[in-house]
Amino acid sequence: VVVTDGRGTGLERARALGPDVIVIDQEGVQTWAFDLMRTLRDDPILHWATVIVVDSAALFGPGNVPRLDVLAGKVKGLLAPDARVHEAASRRESFDIRLEAIGPQRLLRILAAFGGAYHLSIRGERTAVELDVAEGLVAGVEAELPDQRKVGGLAALSALLSMRTGRVHADPREAPATANLLLPVDDAILTACEQA
Repeated sequence: VVVTDGRGTGLERARALGPDVIVIDQEGVQTWAFDLMRTLRDDPILHWATVIVVDSAALFGPGNVPRLDVLAGKVKGLLAPDARVHEAASRRESFDIRLEAIGPQRLLRILAAFGGAYHLSIRGERTAVELDVAEGLVAGVEAELPDQRKVGGLAALSALLSMRTGRVHADPREAPATANLLLPVDDAILTACEQA
């Protein structure tokens, strides 16, 4: 996906893909990148993506073909939280992680890929979310909002996406505790954003 300016031309396509990483040309840092960062920060999906600043001349080689070795060098250290979750899920172990280190979409994609069931308890400053992933789906979500209201389904998932920080505790389960959603991860997140 190519984003061409600070207004976010091309961001709708990026939003539909739910990217884990957004690459910005360092040339834009002095001009349009500030506006783009503001747009990303305000978007419930894109604000979770890791932003990497690169020199596009170094990233794109002859024939405008991306040099993946350059990109891989920039991304490698940022994926340590993903590796921790992947390892715990492959062993069906409980784990704790900071929400801001991985973001909900990356976390849920990893857990959904392993099948089985996991229960997540996510505690933010003023919002608490309980989420179940099972058999590749977001099975169910419940949340307690800052005003003490309790919501479920897409409204609860929207609450999770609006959190900027939080502690995640994950436990493997035999079956989900709630089943009020039953959607694939990306579909659940896009639908929750549209309804927010």
